[in-house]
Amino acid sequence: MDAGPVQVQQLEQGAAQALIAQKPSKIGVTGVKNMLAALTGGGEKVGTGTVTRDNPNTPEIQQALYQSKC
Repeated sequence: MDAGPVQVQQLEQGAAQALIAQKPSKIGVTGVKNMLAALTGGGEKVGTGTVTRDNPNTPEIQQALYQSKC
């Protein structure tokens, strides 16, 4: 089973106890939106996700993991 990035494989193998996922694609999009919103006082928070052995394949965490392809 291909769970994704090397870090997730290490998590599944027990080499790590948890990972922090930062949703890099949303960070980029939100950064641009916030830059534009700063002109009018708006903005949006991005959020993170904690990846554990139990959840790396859940939809929420999959969205937070680095994707090598769009």
